[in-house]
Amino acid sequence: MSKESPSNIVIFVNVDWFVLSHFIKYLKKLLNEGNEVTLITADTGKIQEIKDEGVKVNTIALDKGYSGIFKEINSFIKIYMAIKELKPDVLELITIKPILYGGICGRLLGVNKIIFYMAGLGAFFTSNGLFSRLKGFIIATLYKIIMNSNKSRLILENEDDLSHFQSLLKIPKDNFFLIPGVGIDINSYPKKKYVRLQKNIKILMIGRLLYDKGVMEYTQASKIILESYPDIEFFLAGDSDGSNPSSISPEDLDLLKNSTHINYLGFVEDIPLLLSETDLFILPSYREGFPKSIMEASASGTPSITTDVVGCRSAVIDNETGILIKPRQVESIVNAIKFFLQDLEQLRIMGGKARRHALDNFDERILTQLHIKVLKE
Repeated sequence: MSKESPSNIVIFVNVDWFVLSHFIKYLKKLLNEGNEVTLITADTGKIQEIKDEGVKVNTIALDKGYSGIFKEINSFIKIYMAIKELKPDVLELITIKPILYGGICGRLLGVNKIIFYMAGLGAFFTSNGLFSRLKGFIIATLYKIIMNSNKSRLILENEDDLSHFQSLLKIPKDNFFLIPGVGIDINSYPKKKYVRLQKNIKILMIGRLLYDKGVMEYTQASKIILESYPDIEFFLAGDSDGSNPSSISPEDLDLLKNSTHINYLGFVEDIPLLLSETDLFILPSYREGFPKSIMEASASGTPSITTDVVGCRSAVIDNETGILIKPRQVESIVNAIKFFLQDLEQLRIMGGKARRHALDNFDERILTQLHIKVLKE
């Protein structure tokens, strides 16, 4: 197989904002190398920003969840026709529905190379509900059918998912690639000039407002900590995501907005600035691909408390760049916070190690080049 970069690349992602937050540098690099790049995605108001970077965009209506049989069939037909018309040398699929629908279309159309970028496995693989587990089983079965081809290339973001898919699929081991996330612009996260070692530290969680991000556990832990340490400030940055089955209810969102123990910030544009004023980062998620928020916290020199689950444990070196805790347990979050409060020097020590780890492992320039290399294999 030729090692030359393909000339016609079609990338299918569920929504435009996710492209901007995670993959725009990758698309620009592909264009700079002389490739023709077309993005298929749903329009949530960010399309023009993507076009301004020189990327061709084919918009298509696509709900994250199930929207009714007729709408789903209509979406599938439009996806099929778009890919057929574009005639890609390489079709790259990112997020669950593009992987399912785009994968079927790619196989039917005989696309020479299909790249499946597994950026986490979604809410169906974290929920304990019977219906969600059934959906998870169905999706996993479809993955197996769609991906079992020598034309498939799989990108996994963590070792757990890599092992899972290698056991699930009967394709050559050389068709699997481990890339720890999309990375970040390290230069945007300057080293902290100082680390506060007083009791009034600032604690932050960043993430979409989903139950399986551990939002409610975080808020409950903050309430418990403030009973003994009233000078600490807790912050929560992130938007709600009504299209996600794990999105918090309007009632819980109102509680967050009116909380006396959490400073709810909503969507924050300048994450580097926010992290520069943060002493401790928390992500009590149930499952991740490779959490960008932990990369960002580490680059800023902020230690992380996160769960010992798929994805999260790959982003933190336990007791060096942060602390791994049990998932779904408020008490675990409380105890980890108290560890730092009882030895504030650890904020500086682990923060410094986290930054060095980020410099060595989370540079988007290196990870983007690894991503592009998959297209040439």
